[in-house]
Amino acid sequence: MATRDDFGQAKAAFGEVSPTLVRVSATADTRGLERRPQGNGLAQGSLVCSRHRPRILGQDMGVPRTNNQVKEQEPEAWTPPDGSWASSAANRKSMQGNRSRDTTPELAIRRLLHAEGLRYRVNRSPLKGLRRRADVIFGPSKVAVFIDGCYWHGCPDHYVPPKTNPGYWSPKISGNIARDRDTDARLTEAGWLVLRFWEHENAAECSSQIAAAVRERRAAGRRAPLPRSPRGSE
Repeated sequence: MATRDDFGQAKAAFGEVSPTLVRVSATADTRGLERRPQGNGLAQGSLVCSRHRPRILGQDMGVPRTNNQVKEQEPEAWTPPDGSWASSAANRKSMQGNRSRDTTPELAIRRLLHAEGLRYRVNRSPLKGLRRRADVIFGPSKVAVFIDGCYWHGCPDHYVPPKTNPGYWSPKISGNIARDRDTDARLTEAGWLVLRFWEHENAAECSSQIAAAVRERRAAGRRAPLPRSPRGSE
C-alpha cells in the first residue's frame, strides 16, 4: 500500500496526484503511465495507465457509423428446399424438432403405467398391414392408446388455425383428424379397444383409465370359455 512518503515523491516527480483516481508507489514501474490534462473527469496532472484510457464519446463509441463506413447486410430471401412448406428457416427448424414418439406426455403416462406393474409395447402398429402406429399397445388385451398432440390432431380446446400458409396446414390438420377417425373404426372392428387422450390431460388420470381398461379386459378374457374344436367322427 502506498504511504505518505510515496505520494510526496510522486507529487514532486509528476505534479499533483489525485489519490481517488490513481495510487502510485514510488517504487512502481511508471513506464505504462502518462500525464493527462484536465478534462473527462480527471484531475489536473493525474496519472492514468495508457492501456486503460477512458473512452471519449465521439472517438470510438456512441457514434453511429455512416452508410459509407458500414454497408448494412440485407436479410436474404428465404427459399424453402424441395418438399418443404416452411415459411422461414426458423419455422423449418422448429418443425424438424417435433418428435413423433417419446414426447413428454407419453413418457409421463408410460412411467405411471410401468409403476402399476403393466407391461406394454411402444410405437407399434396394432394390426398387420395397417401403417398406423399407436403410442402404447397391450397386445393380449387388445388395448391401443394414443396420446394426441393438440395442434397436429385439432384439439377443440387449444387448436389455433395457422396464420402462415393456411392453405397447406388447415387441410393437413383436417386430414389428420379424418385419419384418426378411420383408425378408430378399423381397430374397433378388429376387436381392439381404442383409448385417446390429449397431451394437455392429466397424466395420472390417463394412466388410471388405461390401467382399469386393461385389467377389465384381462379379467373378461379369463372368464370367457375357450372355443372347442368339433369332434371327429369315431
